[in-house]
Amino acid sequence: MEHIKLNNTTYRFVRDFKDNHGLRQSFNQLAQATFGINFENWYQNGFWTDNYIPYSLLRKDEVIANVSVNLIELDIEDTRKTGLQIGT
Repeated sequence: MEHIKLNNTTYRFVRDFKDNHGLRQSFNQLAQATFGINFENWYQNGFWTDNYIPYSLLRKDEVIANVSVNLIELDIEDTRKTGLQIGT
């Protein structure tokens, strides 16, 4: 976990925290407030795999910014390709 100090405020950079209930809840609150979506059912039903990796900035224990990477495999013209999706 990396710490960043800016204007007397300390921020933490965290990644891949799907099994941390508190961070996941804060992440879901940010996603809900920003995009009207919530990933909790997705997590509870086993769809949040190790291929979905959030990278988040925390102020105290609150997720205030996020970018996520989703590692995917695609079939394009009968050829398996590895892809990367960047999103919330």
